[in-house]
Amino acid sequence: MSQIEVNAQLDRINRSKAEALDRLAYSNFYVNVYENPLVNGDSIKDSWIAAVQALVSDINTFVQEVSLGFVALMFMVVKFALYGIVLLFVARFGYSYAKKVWSQG
Repeated sequence: MSQIEVNAQLDRINRSKAEALDRLAYSNFYVNVYENPLVNGDSIKDSWIAAVQALVSDINTFVQEVSLGFVALMFMVVKFALYGIVLLFVARFGYSYAKKVWSQG
């Protein structure tokens, strides 16, 4: 190899080194560090809030079912009582009518 070729190679190497250093100067690095503790207070707090909300919802559902269910039961009892009264009158007057027809016949 001649001295010119060696100098040309050294120039190319120096230019590539300078370009690499220039790219490195403009490179940005981001580092994120997360802590993963064994006891996470926020998640425990959130789970307690969710559990209390579920409890309040269950109590509300129970109270609604008891109160409105009782009212619905009362309406059903009144309905069947009216059916019974109507059936009683029909049976009474039907029996009277059948007895009257039987005695005439």
